Amino acid sequence: MAVNEKTDSRLKALEDPEVMASLEYILRQMPDIEKSLRKVQEGAAFAGAVLQDEAAVQSMEERVSSYRVDPEALAAAVRLANKLPEMEAALTQAENVLLFVQDISRDEASMESLKKSSEKYAEPWIQQGKAHLSTIEEIKRRAENDKKSYSLLHLLKWRRRKPVQTVLRYINASLDVMEQKK
Repeated sequence: MAVNEKTDSRLKALEDPEVMASLEYILRQMPDIEKSLRKVQEGAAFAGAVLQDEAAVQSMEERVSSYRVDPEALAAAVRLANKLPEMEAALTQAENVLLFVQDISRDEASMESLKKSSEKYAEPWIQQGKAHLSTIEEIKRRAENDKKSYSLLHLLKWRRRKPVQTVLRYINASLDVMEQKK
């Protein structure tokens, strides 16, 4: 390909609006690119100067050699570093939730609404708990006042009752499970 053909193909490429937009973008970014390159060069120069300073190198070697870094610890540090973005996202989410909860706790209308909703959902559980508690109290009162002695015949009659059968099933299942867990 001759020089003129190369020049023509380059000129045609410059006529493409996407190519022109990309070049304009790169030209606008040049000051930032230059600053970044200077920082890299300064960092490299500083690192080179430190590495040429024998006292600094000796000091770093002493500090590093005092740490016991085994391969497992190094691998764990790398794994932890890889998890940092996920941990940061989770912490940000937790912080957002905390801020949301704080905002709600400062708002009286929200707190009142939350209280009413909680009461609405909790009420059936509370009523059920009260009913069970009254049943347990009645059972306890009757058992404490009952002075009869029960014979084997009484037990045989009871075994036909549905609640007794249910309790026996639970006892049997409990014994089976405990036997298997051994």
